[in-house]
This record gives sequence, C-alpha cells and structure tokens, in this order.
Amino acid sequence: MEGQGSGQFSAKSLLAIQNDGGQPSNGLNVIKDIFLQAGLGMYIDLGSRAGSRLVLSQAYTDILAGNVWINNTNSSASRVEQEGVLFSEGHLNVSVNSPDAGTGLGELNTNYFNFYHREATKQNPAVDDSLTFMKPSMVLTSSNFYAGPVTEGSIVHSTEDTERRITVYGDFMLTNTMMPSGGTIDDFSYFQNQNQFTVPHDPSRITLDGSNTIMEVHGLSFIDAPKTARRLALAEAGSSAVFDSYYEDPAYWNQITLKNGAQLILGHTGVEPFHLAVDRESTFVMEILPDLALFDPTFLATGAHNRRLEGTVVLVPYYMDDQVELENQLQQLGVNYRVRDFESQAQSGEVTILRSFLDRNMWSDDEAYLTVTRMFDYINKLDY
Repeated sequence: MEGQGSGQFSAKSLLAIQNDGGQPSNGLNVIKDIFLQAGLGMYIDLGSRAGSRLVLSQAYTDILAGNVWINNTNSSASRVEQEGVLFSEGHLNVSVNSPDAGTGLGELNTNYFNFYHREATKQNPAVDDSLTFMKPSMVLTSSNFYAGPVTEGSIVHSTEDTERRITVYGDFMLTNTMMPSGGTIDDFSYFQNQNQFTVPHDPSRITLDGSNTIMEVHGLSFIDAPKTARRLALAEAGSSAVFDSYYEDPAYWNQITLKNGAQLILGHTGVEPFHLAVDRESTFVMEILPDLALFDPTFLATGAHNRRLEGTVVLVPYYMDDQVELENQLQQLGVNYRVRDFESQAQSGEVTILRSFLDRNMWSDDEAYLTVTRMFDYINKLDY
C-alpha cells in the first residue's frame, strides 16, 4: 500500500494486517508514504512464517493508531532485521484519536462510540466507564519489532541516520504469550507443544538502530517473562514482592537491543528477567515503580556480566528509600553503578541511578499514590 501525493487511509475502528494462510512469493508487505490512521488501532499477525515481514516506510507522513498489537509476527534470532515488523522511516504515534475526532494526540475522544449501534436494554459503552480500555497501548506478543535501516530493492531504502520516532502515549508490553493465528482469546498461552515437549512461545524482540531512532513510552511498561505459575497482582491477598516461578531457560526471555545511538525512554516500568543490550552510543532510561514493585534486577546482572551494557543505562527510583534498596541490590549482584543528580551526567558503560529527592513521609496516602494492577491469567497448568 503506497500513497501518491497526499494519499490517506483511515479506519474508524480496527485495521488488521494478516497473512491469508498461504506463503507469499517473497513474504514482503509494505505500507509506504500514506497517511494512515486507525481509530481503535492496528492488529498485525503474519503467522511468524520464514521471510514474512511488514515494512513501514513513512518519509513524508505519519502513522496514527489508537493501539498497536503485534501478535505471532516473529523472526529467527539471526534475522531480526529481516523478518517481523520493520519500521524503516517516519513517525509512529500510538494515541487514542478516532479519524473524525479532531482531538490532540494522547487525548481520549469520549464520542468515539457514537457511531456504534446501541440498544436501550444494553449499557452504552460511552457512559459506563468502559472507555477505560481505550487508553492507547503497544503490545508485542511473541513478535519482532525492528526500527532501523531497511533496504528492499528499489521499493524502500533507509540508512542508520534516517529519522524514526515511535511515541506511545499510553502503555507498552513485551511478552511471550500469544494468540495463535486464527485462534481466539481463550487460546492465549505462554506455552506450545513442540516435539512432544511443552516449551514457551518464542520471545518478543525489539531492536532500535540509529542515532535518530527514538522510542518513548508515556504510560506504564511491562517486560514480561514466561512463567510456570500465575503471578499474583500486588493488590491480591498472598502476593509477594519475590516471585520465583519463571521458566528457567534464558533462551526464552524477551529482548531489547539498542544500537548505534538509539534511545529507548520508558515511564514507570515493571520488569521480569529479560535480555538488555545497549551499545556504547545508545541510551536506555527506565523509571522504577514505588517500593521497587515488579522489579527484577536480573537483566542488569546478566547484561553487565555479558558485557552488553556498554552504553548509557539510567534508572529512576521513586522514593529516596527505593534508591537505597536499589543500590543494595546492585551491590549484591556486582553491577557497577553511580548515583547522579542529572541524566546528563550519566556515563557510558555504567548503570546510572538518578538521585531521588522524594521522601514518602512527606505525603499521606490520599495525597500521592501510583496504583498498578496486573490481573490477567493465561497460565495453563502443566504436568511435568
């Protein structure tokens, strides 16, 4: 799909991009230079077939999607720059904004459902708090997303210096769990049967490459890990800050790779074990939840010990005592770090902890709070 002149494509609801079940001759799908707007969002499912890829190249215009869900669109570990979703050039804005709303980026359009048929005996989603699900999000479920140089013959060509901006005005998640192509929501699972064994689905991978490649998440983020038991939400009875029922094989951990000056800036984030690689010119920034909630420092230990954290890694604790606990954890893991007052002081090759000046004792519970819940359950009970 290629735009000519001021070409536009708008969908009030959902734009779905899927393979038809067959194997195309070369696996190439392209959206190029067309103003693309999907009010509810984009759903991408290429079936993880070898060679399949969706190239997004927007040199002259933007993509605006209410949500982006990339499902079962993966690559082999050695072909993350050739398979999956390949963002070659331009701006991708994930923001709730229907095509006829006229609202600004990130603003919720309360009239979004006005064009839907309603019945008097049923609740109106526009007035019964159902709009809460409309907060924009970008989710990768066992999928690969690459933003960097892409060349597809004479059709698409971008370089390391080409501008690429991915802005998520809501939430972001990486996870192994997925819905099989053609399946239903009941088929979501971390695991698949493979040669009479039960193993996780392939990890999700996100790679940002180039000095003008920046991804920023304004809402909450979560980097998931495959589990053999359901993790209780922090608000549930019996929950604990410590969780140890992860699938043990690191080959199935989700992955984030930053190369050649790329930047990934995450708001408040929960992390479980995953792989992080930041080369010398690149930057990774992550805000940590209060009380170090949903924070597993394994990614720092494995990244540092495997010499994958050569660039700038910045952690932003919430409270002053969170900073103290974070320092204790990194000391126990043998991770080199420095405490700095400003992000501009961060150095390559070390983990930087930004100093917190927020004393939890200065606030009452009803004056300042940050609530995070995680209540979904897609664990199949496994018989080992």
